[in-house]
Amino acid sequence: MADNRLVTLMILYCLYCFHMFSLYLYLNRAHEVEIRSRVWVSELNSHNQRRSEFHAYLLYRDLDDVSAHYRYTRMNKQTFDWLLRRLEPRIAKLDTTMRQAISPMERLSITLNYLATGNSFTYIADRYMRGASTVGEIVEETCQAIWDEFSPEYLSLPSTPEEWCTVAKDFESVWQFPNCLGAVDGKHVKIRKPPNSGSANHNYKGTFSINLMAKCDAHYRFLYIDCGADGRWQDTSVLADGSWFGYGLVNDGIRSVPPPDERGLPYVFLGDEGFPLKPWFMRPFPGSNLGTLDKKIFNYRLSRARRVIENAFGILTARWRVLTTDMTVQNIPRIRTIVKATCVLHNILREQIIAHHIPEGFVDHEDVGARGPLQQVIRLGAWRDEVRELDDMTLMSGTNVSIRAKKVRDRFCRFFSSAEGSVSWQESRVTWTGNRRPATD
Repeated sequence: MADNRLVTLMILYCLYCFHMFSLYLYLNRAHEVEIRSRVWVSELNSHNQRRSEFHAYLLYRDLDDVSAHYRYTRMNKQTFDWLLRRLEPRIAKLDTTMRQAISPMERLSITLNYLATGNSFTYIADRYMRGASTVGEIVEETCQAIWDEFSPEYLSLPSTPEEWCTVAKDFESVWQFPNCLGAVDGKHVKIRKPPNSGSANHNYKGTFSINLMAKCDAHYRFLYIDCGADGRWQDTSVLADGSWFGYGLVNDGIRSVPPPDERGLPYVFLGDEGFPLKPWFMRPFPGSNLGTLDKKIFNYRLSRARRVIENAFGILTARWRVLTTDMTVQNIPRIRTIVKATCVLHNILREQIIAHHIPEGFVDHEDVGARGPLQQVIRLGAWRDEVRELDDMTLMSGTNVSIRAKKVRDRFCRFFSSAEGSVSWQESRVTWTGNRRPATD
């Protein structure tokens, strides 16, 4: 009996020792995990900061290497420093006892390099010796700061009739289209399929995307953008009054435009065949067999002025290559922030360093002095050789067109064929027949 008790006690003691040893191992492992979580920067990154891409960028700054600085940031040193001074209060972080904060200059350098190259966060992190999640947070915070700081100044709709008239005068002097308030178009920005999104972002090209709708002036500057609509939307639905873009144009823009001028021509926006015809929005006559010369001239004059938005998108994507890649970011709000920041930066560079941002021959242009059909006198811009053009949105214009909208288009059509509204080369563009003189109808 005593022997059985002794055996029982020994078994219980062994179980107790095993339990205590297991508890010790568990607590020790938890303590190690806690210690590892206190490490803000990996040992490899902390010891190799002077080999990072940022220090290479600093070296190029010290050497005043213009081409290298432009390759890293898409801007010159003076513009970078100006951006940094404006953004520093928004992106600067405080040093702590645990670590030294990443400087505002490095934060801006990381963000601009990501936007310029379109490389993944992991690739940028390896080059800058930072964590991938850290790079993602830096890019999102800096892009949001760029939008908050500069969009009221560099990307906003005109709010008074006088400001709208300035936009219209530029279009008439540069592109010979009177009373134009801006050219409008929409593009797909490719993304990875967001989790649990179903087919919301699946577009007609078979890829996943969000829509970028934009309106620009005669000098390739964006006046209004809307980014983030599901990729399955078309031009027609995005322009509808119920959409953010349509609501913004109607409520923030159209209500402040001036009345028709002394020629009887109202102020209008311009778009391609994918948009609906409205009294305030002109699109071309549909089809290729237009019949009358007046309609052909109208389509030519409209497409000539509307080409400015196509080139604005081309400049945007050539400078900020992140828009030409399938963004690995699966957070739609973060993608929207990134895209909006590139549009603001496009406008800033358009005004501050135009010679570098839009060099000669970089955009499409027409040789108005040359004779021949339109296909032979259009010189395609060099941006088309650098990047793939963003996909257009689906062409699904509505057929329910108001009589008033048709009358407005007919009024422009007659004006372009009149002595007051015609230009000397327009008929040769639409009726060229080789060595014969252009038909005059």
